[in-house]
Amino acid sequence: MDTTATVWLCLMLGCGRCHDHKYDPFTQKEYYQLFAYFNNIAESGGVDRGGNAAPVLSLPTEEQTHRKAEVSHSIADYDKQLKKLDEKYPPTQEQSQRPAIAALFGAPATLGMVLALPDSFLISFSEREPILKKRGEARKALDEVNRSIVQTMVMEERQPQRDTFILIRGQYDKYGDKVSHDVPAMLSPLPKDVPANRLALAKWLVDPANPLTARVTVNRVWQHYFGSGLVKTTEDFGVQGEAPSHPELLDWLAVEFRESGWNVKALHKLIVSSATYRQASKMAPALRERDPENHLLARGPRHRLSSMVLRDQALSMSGLLVEKLGGPPVKPYQPPGIWEEMSFGKTKYVQDKGESLYRHSLYTFWRRAVPPTMMFDIASRQVCTVRSSRTNTPLHALTLLNDVTYVEASRVLAERLLTESSSDEERTSHLFRLATARKPSDAEKQVLARALERLRKQYGVDKDAALMLVSAGEKPRKADLDVVDHAAYTGLVSMVLNLDEVISKE
Repeated sequence: MDTTATVWLCLMLGCGRCHDHKYDPFTQKEYYQLFAYFNNIAESGGVDRGGNAAPVLSLPTEEQTHRKAEVSHSIADYDKQLKKLDEKYPPTQEQSQRPAIAALFGAPATLGMVLALPDSFLISFSEREPILKKRGEARKALDEVNRSIVQTMVMEERQPQRDTFILIRGQYDKYGDKVSHDVPAMLSPLPKDVPANRLALAKWLVDPANPLTARVTVNRVWQHYFGSGLVKTTEDFGVQGEAPSHPELLDWLAVEFRESGWNVKALHKLIVSSATYRQASKMAPALRERDPENHLLARGPRHRLSSMVLRDQALSMSGLLVEKLGGPPVKPYQPPGIWEEMSFGKTKYVQDKGESLYRHSLYTFWRRAVPPTMMFDIASRQVCTVRSSRTNTPLHALTLLNDVTYVEASRVLAERLLTESSSDEERTSHLFRLATARKPSDAEKQVLARALERLRKQYGVDKDAALMLVSAGEKPRKADLDVVDHAAYTGLVSMVLNLDEVISKE
């Protein structure tokens, strides 16, 4: 209930579980009328493969679909061959060959198992055996393909429908009046004669008459690009939420989004190509005093990038990022013992290898109680959160400077600089432009040159530390590179990747 209300309507309906909403025009009865749509799930308590509860939906890749069809065709072909043998050796055959056939099993001819087999099977055994073996191998291959296919749980409507009652003060065992399926009266009504199921609710959510869904969605996309929504409280459009800073703009974007057929890609393109978004993020002192949070949209957005984006950015600049779309979750680098400590030793984190270490952060496996360690300022998975916090502590810098993901990205990018450019000035300028999308000033070039020289001296007298640094991560290093030079550039890259200009959206 809370997730549906927050994601699609941006309303805090959870209060209605125990009482009428204190501020918004929603009653406890309306809460349970909406709850009735979710109170009719045919839950059995049993689990399928991977801990999923039935019913499940299989999501094979194109390759898995092709392989499954190929193996199934082979099994069908083997079945046809066996059927032909049945026609060739009908059950009326004499039993004179039974002792000889029994010998193929390595057993005496009074053996019960052999005597119980049909004559036709025993007589044709020498011809059947290779076919049966191949069919068994094909069935095993088919089972392996089916086990590798990703599954997801889906909901099923219960028949007959479960009755829903108001729970007095929200207590599960205190039943009040019985209620029927419906939506809050202050929103657009349901069409007449629609079935009382979740499909009808889903259609109502995206109905053009619903005043909230389109506005809520475009507001969150705006928040993604500007750091704050046109309605700052992107989780609450109710009375307790903030009023929109530009209500006409919000309405216009919502209508454009709806009339485009809910085209999310077109909405993103519309915002990023606007004059408002393409403004410089520099802020004059007078504007800072008048509008520090940029409610007036008089400048471009500027805010710290999320930790997920920062990781993807580092991997992308280094050339490590794997751009493949879709697939199962991955388990990148993580310090040992994190899962074990939280699960009292019952669950162990097994790190992936190869390209799985460099997938987009979106695909990182996430335990609800233990988020990925390299990510900070991320929302809890216990409840639906649509506006993450943005903080600034030294722990963030420690992660960006020392986590193996960022150290490896720094030393791989350093390898690129050392192999693609021939002079220090070319390399440092190339690095700065990769990270900031602009050329360094003369003063910045001097800072980079001094930092590089200092790092060379540092690792020149401590080559063991240099080798340890350039060996971070699982990607093999280029052994022909000078260790001291490689380490010095790795340190320089790490410094540039941690510049405020690089970790902030300008």
